[in-house]
Amino acid sequence: MISPSDPSSAWTAKANKRVQFGYGLNYLIDNAHAIIVDVEPTPARTFDEVRSTRTIFERTRERFGLEPKRLAADTAYGTGKFLNWLAKRKIAPHIPVWDKGEREDGTLSRSEFVFDPLRINTPALRAGR
Repeated sequence: MISPSDPSSAWTAKANKRVQFGYGLNYLIDNAHAIIVDVEPTPARTFDEVRSTRTIFERTRERFGLEPKRLAADTAYGTGKFLNWLAKRKIAPHIPVWDKGEREDGTLSRSEFVFDPLRINTPALRAGR
């Protein structure tokens, strides 16, 4: 869905379940000095978090010569993709993992799949089919 008045915004559901067009604001805060170092707005889509954080980190390094060693964030940042991005940069995450193993949206949960070591040896599975 595209907003007729603001096509850069994203259709999103807030925590109180209100659905609306909106943006996310991503802040980099120096907790030791209680100062906002940088801000990057994005359409309100979780997958934009890695991109916006990369932008914030690059600007902070260029402007102030600062490189975060730790990052605290909410669960929206707790995706495997984002946590991997931090690990590659040796930044310690203080972020709850966004675990979608158990589903309530009609899709299959992780617990509904069972690994069968005997079936992995079939020719079709070895060939990736």
